[in-house]
Amino acid sequence: MRQEYLRAAAEAFANITEHQSNCYHYANDHHEPLAIKLAAYYQALLTARIKCKYINAVVGTAIAELSYPTHDITKYAWSGNQRAAFTGIDKAVWSRNGLTKQVNFIIDDIRANAHAVSVAIDSQI
Repeated sequence: MRQEYLRAAAEAFANITEHQSNCYHYANDHHEPLAIKLAAYYQALLTARIKCKYINAVVGTAIAELSYPTHDITKYAWSGNQRAAFTGIDKAVWSRNGLTKQVNFIIDDIRANAHAVSVAIDSQI
């Protein structure tokens, strides 16, 4: 319990953004309120990158996939076909619109922010 308080205090002094904190805590705990905040952030970010009708599916897939364990943190839990099946989007449409690339971007961004926060917290402790 003491370690949790130390980490919380270190996070407060580490000068991290709210988004970085959300990424760190979601990557470690998978709390639903954080998933909602992350979804809103990435929906706004992807508006200019992909068709609007696919944004919710892409963001929801990325956030759901992060809750699945992987043996290697640099790899992804689902394949493109599994992601397409999860969203109910046809595999050809999924591939043609490059949606796997967008899911990978979200997952990589969350992992990178979580790692940066972890390093910042460890340097404070």
